[in-house]
Amino acid sequence: MGVQQSNINENIPFLSNMKMIMDKGNFQIYENDKNQKFDYKEFKSTQNSFQNELEVAREIQNQNFTGMAKIEDIIVQTCEKWFTKYFTLCILIEHPKYSLKEYKQKNDKTLSNQQITELLVSITQAQHILGVKKQYLSLDNIFTNDGNIWKLRPFFESESSYYNLIRFKSQNIVNFQLDGFPAPEEFFGYICDTDRVQVFNLGMIILELITKQKSNDIYKEYKVDETLLQQRIQSMLKLKSQFCGNFIDIIIEMLDTDSVRRPNFEQLLKKLKSPSSQIVYLQTKINFVKEIPKLNLLDSINLFEDSTLNKYDEAKLSKALQQAKIEISDYIMKTRQELQNIKNAQTKLDKNGQKYHGQIVNNLYEGKGHLFSKSGDLIYEGEFSKGYFHGWGVEYHQNSIQLEKSYNFEVCQDIMEYFKKYEGCYQFGKKSGVGRLILTNGEIFCGEFRNDQINGFGEFQNKSNNIIIGIWNNGLIKSNSGLKNDLISFRSDEFQNQTEQLQNQIQSNQQQNQGDQKVDKPEKQFNGISKLESCRSFLEQSTNNHLQYFNQKLSQNRKDHKIYYDDANTILKYEGQLFTGQMHGRGTLYFKNGTIQYEGDFVNGKYEGYGILKNENPKIEMNINYNDLRDVNIKGWWEQYQGTFSKGEKQGQGYWHLTDNSVLLGMFEKDEVHGDGYLKRPKKEDFYAQWENGILHKVLQGKL
Repeated sequence: MGVQQSNINENIPFLSNMKMIMDKGNFQIYENDKNQKFDYKEFKSTQNSFQNELEVAREIQNQNFTGMAKIEDIIVQTCEKWFTKYFTLCILIEHPKYSLKEYKQKNDKTLSNQQITELLVSITQAQHILGVKKQYLSLDNIFTNDGNIWKLRPFFESESSYYNLIRFKSQNIVNFQLDGFPAPEEFFGYICDTDRVQVFNLGMIILELITKQKSNDIYKEYKVDETLLQQRIQSMLKLKSQFCGNFIDIIIEMLDTDSVRRPNFEQLLKKLKSPSSQIVYLQTKINFVKEIPKLNLLDSINLFEDSTLNKYDEAKLSKALQQAKIEISDYIMKTRQELQNIKNAQTKLDKNGQKYHGQIVNNLYEGKGHLFSKSGDLIYEGEFSKGYFHGWGVEYHQNSIQLEKSYNFEVCQDIMEYFKKYEGCYQFGKKSGVGRLILTNGEIFCGEFRNDQINGFGEFQNKSNNIIIGIWNNGLIKSNSGLKNDLISFRSDEFQNQTEQLQNQIQSNQQQNQGDQKVDKPEKQFNGISKLESCRSFLEQSTNNHLQYFNQKLSQNRKDHKIYYDDANTILKYEGQLFTGQMHGRGTLYFKNGTIQYEGDFVNGKYEGYGILKNENPKIEMNINYNDLRDVNIKGWWEQYQGTFSKGEKQGQGYWHLTDNSVLLGMFEKDEVHGDGYLKRPKKEDFYAQWENGILHKVLQGKL
């Protein structure tokens, strides 16, 4: 994320009354007057404005998720130094007392079966919340205050323990200690799904806690000893009756050496939440955080982080929005019907004069109910949890500002001041999920919300009944908006008729699908897209780690670098780590003109691992034949490859930027596209297909 050191800590308001008790370089630990300890982290960059990080941080702060160290304060600011503008993200995070390693040492190396179960559930849920920012796990980055609740610190970078093990091997260290555990596929140069690698990693930690035998022993030969692993699993099976439900069976699935069968974190969480798991005492805790409904996101936006809406994107988005409108109407209608049949309804008068009528648990609004103002006006009708609006409901804004002119849909950050009615989904008092917002001038936004901001895909209907389709990020439109004229008003009878027709069609399709056991074509496409989404997530994480290491300001990363020159000792050729006289580790290889040719990982003088490779003399070709991509390599019709390598060749997963401004995200083998690939082309339909050694094998979606 850039430079992680600064001299502006004294200007951070939430540090003014706190004492720094430890400085660890990348972060400091502070203590307040109540003897509470907090980690302070500061991220600084000249390019990244940290909007995405800020969004995740605010969500963690607002929800106080189980399994996540609480974020106490967040600040984003800018500063200038040497005429350069820096964006700075400052975060103050709860500092749990013990790491799992420290807690084991303190408590004679044993955890109760319930503690082990709680740890698995908490950390699984935390990883799922972090999404692409999830961490490689170890005994050192799982924390607790009391041994009952286990947490991760968000925004702390982690690295697979595979790299530690390889370093031990290269230095011939025999008596090494691992605190985290690599997955089998990491040793064979296979395409690794980082999600499943991290699930195996967590499974090994749980295995050690259950059997009370060090998982470190399984890696004594610098690889996974599968025989010893199976012996440990058999030892764990003997203890199955001591754990609730199918807990041990779930751990065995996490330790499956076949990464295809092994679950990812989303699947793992579903297994834990399922009633069939019979982990009864955990169900309430897991189900407390509801899933936020989401629209069908556009594949090209997800995979390429593109902001361009072409006609194909708009068609997908229009269909998703139409389904979202039906979902909103159905849920609101269902909620209102249930409100009419509330059992054991109670009435409560708050200190501020507001009146509540509905379900109450532990003196908090819980379930369904109505909330009225002091003057008797309806404020909210719908679902509640822990006293918050939570789930589906309708909010009526009592003090909204009257709009006379059209609202500026491109900048919606203050839109909540102007709405008179909201129908949709909430998360703990915040509009989060899909919803419909009606402004005081009659204009309507329908789409995605997060933390009381328009965030995601949606459409804005202005006073002239024009529909603007777009993508918003924290209230700011970030796409080229599509405009549709003369569309039907949400409130018209014609729209209601179309809604009923579409709903009947959906129900008919669902009934038909229930009788058909075959997997249809769209489902196959979805599975393939999901596979590429995992690929994109891995590349994003690899890129972040890459940028952190190679940032020129991080001189500590370059302390062991050597500089090689050509024979004339005049032109810089390579700067990086060396082993036995060869490029080995991380480094930068330069063209003769001094520009960067390759930046990334090397093994024995060749590209190996993750890196970014550039073409010194790309040849412009605007009519590339995608049926045979071998010519792209031969004739130099590419600009850059960003992904994984093996023995100097493209191998694994990566982005390939071609000279016709197209980008291919996909799988590679021996320098050629081989496997699934998703092609993004300007002003043309996205194309999803399979290639074999560079030759088109099977079209899965779209046309050339």
